[in-house]
Amino acid sequence: MRGNEKPVAALTRIAPRYDLQIVLLPVGWCHRDLDTLRAVQEAGAGRFTLLEDVGSPVEVGAVIGACDCFVGSSLHANLTALSFGVPHIVINNPLHAAKPEGYVQLAGLEDFRIIDLGNLQACFERLTSTPREGWTAVGQRLKGRVYEHFDRLADLI
Repeated sequence: MRGNEKPVAALTRIAPRYDLQIVLLPVGWCHRDLDTLRAVQEAGAGRFTLLEDVGSPVEVGAVIGACDCFVGSSLHANLTALSFGVPHIVINNPLHAAKPEGYVQLAGLEDFRIIDLGNLQACFERLTSTPREGWTAVGQRLKGRVYEHFDRLADLI
């Protein structure tokens, strides 16, 4: 399948440098993630592990929560990474899709958003130089904002 050269090249560059096992995790079954990731796995000539049997949201969350880091375009998968304090990179499209971009801006993660996979290595270098505790702090800050919001709603009732 054409178009898989960029992800394969980007993942192939960073995996040995950071001693990573790359796991391909389909999270958007309705978006044909599995088909796309199968093509990436094939183009990667066996260098990546594709998890085909992970289907429930609980299983997806468990996999993400067990990761040292996460890279993906799914808003929900990135939120899951954040909730587990897993450092992550948000891949957004060149049009800056509203939901992932809103998340990036709300969380202050502009330094950890890429639009082109050619920028993955540089972003990954920033990611690995950021203390993991910083990711927990981002999650706590956002949770605090949610609590404040619902407190204001409760005051209006």
